[in-house]
This record gives sequence, structure tokens and C-alpha cells, in this order.
Amino acid sequence: MKTRFVPGWLRITSQLALAVPMVGFLTQAVGSDYFKQYLADVFIRIVESFGTALIHVAVQTFLYGGA
Repeated sequence: MKTRFVPGWLRITSQLALAVPMVGFLTQAVGSDYFKQYLADVFIRIVESFGTALIHVAVQTFLYGGA
């Protein structure tokens, strides 16, 4: 027989109590200028990589013809 030392309602309540500060922290982090700058840098790197790949394919096709 399995014994439960912690009732379910107490476990859920404690998890919610621990999650509330984390939600506040994440909300502040996402709204910060540093996070927005980080997202902008990531987006720029993705666009540059995609552009570089497209240019590479175009040059390869131009120089060596379509395979």
C-alpha cells in the first residue's frame, strides 16, 4: 500500500507559490531592453545566415550550372 506523506492540494499549492515569482521574473526579463536586443541580434544572425546560404546557392548555380 502506497502512503502519501504530502496531500495533493498541498503539493499543488506549493508548486503554484513557487511558480508565481518565476512568472514575474520572466515577465520582467522579456520586457527588458537587453532581452529585446538579444532577440534582435538572433534575428539578424538568422537573416544573415539565410541570405548567405541563398547567395551561395545562386553563385554555385551560376558558376557550375544547375545539377
